[in-house]
Amino acid sequence: KEYHRRILNWVNEADTIDVYAVTVRVYRVGDAFAAAFETVVEPTQQQPGMTSPAKKTWGTLYAEFYRPLVARLRRSGVHPVARGGWRGRWRSFQTGHPAAIYTTALDEGKAHVNLVLTGADHQRVYGLLRQHRAEIDAKLDQPAKWSEGDGNSRLGLETEHLEAVKQWGPEEDLEAVSGRLEKLLVQLRDAVQTYLDQVMEAAQDNGEGVAERTE
Repeated sequence: KEYHRRILNWVNEADTIDVYAVTVRVYRVGDAFAAAFETVVEPTQQQPGMTSPAKKTWGTLYAEFYRPLVARLRRSGVHPVARGGWRGRWRSFQTGHPAAIYTTALDEGKAHVNLVLTGADHQRVYGLLRQHRAEIDAKLDQPAKWSEGDGNSRLGLETEHLEAVKQWGPEEDLEAVSGRLEKLLVQLRDAVQTYLDQVMEAAQDNGEGVAERTE
């Protein structure tokens, strides 16, 4: 099933264990049986021109993609979440508030950046931020996508479909994706951070506080 295949691919992208999945077809001719096996999930990606020893896991590919991007974002004042930060195709970055993080993701052929609000009060914080939606969108090249949920709420930006993200390559295309992600995340931070600080400060002044994210 496609659902299970996606879960197993996600496990491989986490780069903690290697997972394989195969489909088995059994044939019968008279009294004789035969089986055919087909690999449908595997932990490595073969890039064009690579020999077998140079195969890398998806987790390694994502790590190599993000390493220079994270370094550039640090120089722009956007610092990654260290302990407990997201890995694989995602990365998470500090906002200065425990119940809010900036994130990047490479997913479904697109590159995404988001402000993710968590904790028991995320819907209230989201509602307060939405009061500044016009001002926030005015600072962005494209309107942000706003989404209120039960587990978390978020607002973010995404690119158009990127073949480089879906097929992983060539290298110069991935560098362009990296540059685009950097620009989007810094732009989102610059548009949102002031209002996020105001909302969090107002909550503290009212003695309400904002619940910290729990795992």
